[in-house]
Order: sequence, then C-alpha cells, then structure tokens
Amino acid sequence: MGDEATFFEIKEGKEAPRFLVRAYHAELGSTIGQDFSEFYNMADNSSKDISNLVVGNQRYTKLKNKSINNFKAFDYKRNSLPIDETNPEVGIGTYVEFGPSIVIFEAGEEDRKLLDTISSTVALL
Repeated sequence: MGDEATFFEIKEGKEAPRFLVRAYHAELGSTIGQDFSEFYNMADNSSKDISNLVVGNQRYTKLKNKSINNFKAFDYKRNSLPIDETNPEVGIGTYVEFGPSIVIFEAGEEDRKLLDTISSTVALL
C-alpha cells in the first residue's frame, strides 16, 4: 500500500486556501475513513461523519456520482463539526478514482465553476 499523500493548494493572501488538490492511494483513504467505494455507493444526498487526525471532525455529504473522462467520480460537500449555523464552513469537492489512486479537488461553494473546470482539465492528464 502507498502510504504517501500529496497536497496542493491555491491561496490568495493570508486567507484560507481557495482551492485544494489531494492525491493518495485508495487504501490510505480507507484507513482514514475516506473510502472511495463506500462514498460512491452511498445514496445521493446522504452523509457520513468522519473524525481523524487528517480531516478533524467533518461531515461529508455525497451529492451525486458522475464520470470525468471515463473515471468514476462523485461530488460532495463538507462541513466542519460541530456546524456553526451562523457561519458554517462549507467546502465542495469532487473525488476521482484513477485506478489505485484517489484525487480530491476541493473549493468553497462560491468557486463551483473553478472546481468543475480544474477537475475536468486535470483528469485529462
């Protein structure tokens, strides 16, 4: 099993990252509670809470399955737990299965168009 992960982020100034890319071996995802197959097989709009050292306390909601250049993928949204109703931290993203590897593209809700453009373009490589 590959136990390494690669992270890339785009920031503007000192703000939180605007866009994140994470890549790791699928088995590592299973170890940290982010099993691609489990999420892919969940019903649309269903949620799973995850708590570990990598992501902290998070609620992931699978939105829908899709295909990006013949690779299995799904869209999700993520909230930190506990959810602050007055200022919820919401991330949106796309998981893509590239053979034995998983690549996750994530951005803020306001950057959906950027997320879709980058995830579909990178998947061409």
